[in-house]
Amino acid sequence: MQEQSLDACFEAIRSRLAAGEPAGNVEVLAAACLLSMTAGPRQAALWEVFTAAALTVLRDGAALNIADGPVEAVAAFLASTPFGEIAQLRRMDPHVWGVRLHAVRRDGCWLVLHGRFDSLYFAIGAGTGRHAAAGRSRDPAMAEREMRVALADIAAGFHATANGTPPLRFLLANGRPVDQSIVLARLDRLLGEVEVAPGLGIRQDPGTAFIDPLLLPAIAARPDVAFEPGRTLRAAAMAEGSSVAEALYMPDSGWPEQNLAARRLRDRLLAASQPVPPDPGELRLFVSLDFEKRVWVEQEEGFLALFQALRPRAPRITVFLNGMTGMVGAQAPEALATAFPAIAGRERAVMARWQAAMGEGFALHFLNGLDIASKVAAIRSCDAFAAPGGTAAFIATLAGLPGIFWSHPALHGHFASQHRIFADARQIGQETIRPAPEAEGVHRYDWGGAGNLSYAMAPADFLAEAMAHLGPILDARAG
Repeated sequence: MQEQSLDACFEAIRSRLAAGEPAGNVEVLAAACLLSMTAGPRQAALWEVFTAAALTVLRDGAALNIADGPVEAVAAFLASTPFGEIAQLRRMDPHVWGVRLHAVRRDGCWLVLHGRFDSLYFAIGAGTGRHAAAGRSRDPAMAEREMRVALADIAAGFHATANGTPPLRFLLANGRPVDQSIVLARLDRLLGEVEVAPGLGIRQDPGTAFIDPLLLPAIAARPDVAFEPGRTLRAAAMAEGSSVAEALYMPDSGWPEQNLAARRLRDRLLAASQPVPPDPGELRLFVSLDFEKRVWVEQEEGFLALFQALRPRAPRITVFLNGMTGMVGAQAPEALATAFPAIAGRERAVMARWQAAMGEGFALHFLNGLDIASKVAAIRSCDAFAAPGGTAAFIATLAGLPGIFWSHPALHGHFASQHRIFADARQIGQETIRPAPEAEGVHRYDWGGAGNLSYAMAPADFLAEAMAHLGPILDARAG
């Protein structure tokens, strides 16, 4: 799988638009993202791509399911506004997947785009009043709520505080380690390929610093990279006239692009640590329990069966247990354990029972609270991994490990796509896992998935599939 340059991707979009093809949501969002992060002729060219792509959306009346006033008025703003008439471009993204772009003309009229991969919503107005709006969304009510937030920002003086096109801060502040990691890799790609606006700064929220941004070379080369809480940054942007970008869509965004981003991140993390030499007398395995927002009902028994089956393969078995993922910093593990004592307590209790059952020659290392790079450094010399899909399996693939992953049936397709580029990561349980809504994780986040995605997989079924895939991996190790 090869990755095109960003310039080539945008040139392909221009060609498709010139041929009369409609733009997808991602293409509009990618143009909006890079438009607000660049300067000079490149920025002007991206405005043309953005307006042309957005117009194909607004002219597809059959697909529009949000409207307030004449759609033609919204389209006319885009069609009649050359880049030279733009007085300010502002960003105030709500989260890692949501782009909120404000474009204010010299005559005071403005356009706001709120969008994400499944939604594009455009509104136009002047001063603090909205004149018309139109868009398409999988969840129109949510899109309308997000637009109301943008309008409230305008009413609070967001446009009035600006002085020309203001400085932009790119914020890394998402609480999901996988999503934040992908955006971090995308940002490094962008900075390595494109000359961005001179005033672009990068801010990592300390509360979500799962990876130190300075581990990525293009980010480390920027002159303005710092740690700052997202709440503080957003308040300053409202008061001082700057912008906050948190979402970053690429023109080729999708599973192949995310796979390549993960592979680039893997290469960076592996280059930052040294492997522990293999020990013929020791078998090393990375595993993870599911307790947080979903549960594998039989996980304690299933893993114990696996450990016992692996016993004949080496005099010593060392298991690295994932635990929750923390932030960079020496105090992070203790802070996370204090913040989430119920999860760490359950995992430690399971570890004690495993140790009692396995006895001598069996060792456990608990990685709870370590950041992603520290976990990769700790496990990169493991022989294999066995972990549920999500952060744990993602970390295993970043460490270059072969192994197996599984999930609730509703997530089979998602995690299969997430790991597609990593040939040594095999999915199991497609035929043997069933939903188990009666089991609940410790935390039921409202963003954690559709309902309760806990699941059941009989230990015998797990062991059979695990050994079918791990056996050949470990045989190759022994050879």
